[in-house]
Amino acid sequence: MLSALLSGPPLSVAELALATLLSKPTATQSLRRLGALDLMMPAGTAAGRSGPHAQLYAAGSGIGVAAAVSVEQERIRIEVLTAQGDVVERSEVRRGSGAATAQIEKALLRRSTRDQIKAMVIGMPGSFDALADRVRFADELRGWQRPGITARLEAAIGATVRIENDAKLAALAEQASGSGEGLESMALLWCGEGVASAAVIGGQVVRGVGGAAGEIGDLPTADGRTGQDLLGADAVAEMTSAETDPEAAQMRLARRYAAVARPLVAVLDPQALVLAGPTAEAGGGELAEAVQRAIADLALHPVPVRIAHHSGRGVIEGAGLAARELLRASTLDRVGPKEQ
Repeated sequence: MLSALLSGPPLSVAELALATLLSKPTATQSLRRLGALDLMMPAGTAAGRSGPHAQLYAAGSGIGVAAAVSVEQERIRIEVLTAQGDVVERSEVRRGSGAATAQIEKALLRRSTRDQIKAMVIGMPGSFDALADRVRFADELRGWQRPGITARLEAAIGATVRIENDAKLAALAEQASGSGEGLESMALLWCGEGVASAAVIGGQVVRGVGGAAGEIGDLPTADGRTGQDLLGADAVAEMTSAETDPEAAQMRLARRYAAVARPLVAVLDPQALVLAGPTAEAGGGELAEAVQRAIADLALHPVPVRIAHHSGRGVIEGAGLAARELLRASTLDRVGPKEQ
């Protein structure tokens, strides 16, 4: 019942009964129980849908809203969404060097919906170790490294909080509605200030036991240099500034991408390799084609190479998807089987 209300537009009792395989009387009783919890509300009428002027019902305000957060090098972006995915507010603040809770609270100060936030997903560099409740491999993010970060954020904000690696969230967004849409497997290679990757296998993002799956930046390539040495923002800037021929620069960059992507392609055998981050955005389709040729030159099996569709919004889009799912799950946990 509640799942149907969370998933789309307002529905009548007859439509809810059909969607849930419940009888109309049972559906009506379930609606009453949801209404008592403020999880359902009347939403007008619609003539001709299920008899004349059928009463429609929608998800109630007690469900709350979800918050998607992207922690970046210089800023923190927040989008507040309904369970159906409508963005109701956006905010952005400069990232400071203080405690994580203080930074997030500062970003939420102007939010008129703050008290309605029930679920929050935060995307950031590095990996989140759920067992230790701490962020690892993100030394540049001062104030985010102390153990117990999720517990502190939940206590401060009053919502269920999940922290996720930014590349994994970008992969989630690409798989849902981007360059990986419809694929059962894909690898995403993120290159910006840092270098990271994410894998989708069987339609699911792979996280690993400690959340570190895909931390490819420090992995040595065939010549001994790491992914960060080859494709970090500073390394790319140094290479392109030293090369006067644009075509030669693109070829060198493509070979670097191929060297870093080689273990991903060899181990995962993905349906596609998606390039994400500022470097890929700047290179566009021509870079993707060059990387595809460079991978083939390494005697690896061919793999389609694509540029990420969501561009600079990949992380916030992925965080929004994950936050809505977290909100949905926590809401369903509040009701009985018939009301779910």
